[in-house]
Amino acid sequence: LTTKGPSGWQDVISVDGIYIDEWGIKRNVNVSAAIVEHPFSAQDFDHAFLAGYPWPDGTNTGRFEGFSDIFSRWHAEGEYAAVLNIFGGFTTMSYLLRGMDNWCIDMLADEELFTDLLDRTLEFEIDSARTALTALGKYVDIVGIADDFAGQDGLFFSPDHFRRFIKPRMEKLIGVIREC
Repeated sequence: LTTKGPSGWQDVISVDGIYIDEWGIKRNVNVSAAIVEHPFSAQDFDHAFLAGYPWPDGTNTGRFEGFSDIFSRWHAEGEYAAVLNIFGGFTTMSYLLRGMDNWCIDMLADEELFTDLLDRTLEFEIDSARTALTALGKYVDIVGIADDFAGQDGLFFSPDHFRRFIKPRMEKLIGVIREC
C-alpha cells in the first residue's frame, strides 16, 4: 500500500511532464521523475523563508484513509506481519528541498539555519508517524523508517556530522514511535 496525498490534495502534471509535489519539489515525469527545481534553492533562503513556507501537514489523516480496514484484516488473518513504513525521511526531504550542494554548504556555513530546516522536516515525519500510528497502531506489527545518508561511495557527510545533526533527531523520531 502507498499512502495517498493529504485530504484536498490533487496531483497535477503539466503538459510538458512537470509534476509539483506537496512539498513544492518540481520533477520531470518524462525523465525518471528527475528533480528539475528544488524549492529552497533561492538566494533569499533564511529563517523567515522557512517560517513562511507552506509546509505539508503531517497530521492530515487523508493520507491513511481506508487503511484501517486493510490493516485490521491483515492483523486478524495473522499470516503476515503488518509493516507500516513511516513516510518522510527528514534528512532526505531537507536536501531534496534545498538541493544537495546548498544543503552541504548550509551544514558547514550556517548550522542554525541548517538545523532549522532539519527540525521542520523532522516535525513533519513525527506528525506523520503519530497520525498513522493513532489510526493504525493497534494493527501494526512492525514500524519502518527510511532515510538516505549515503551514496555508493560513502556517507554524504562525516560521521561526526551524522552524530551531531542526524542521530539526535533519529533518536527523537524513534522515541515518538515507541510512545505510540
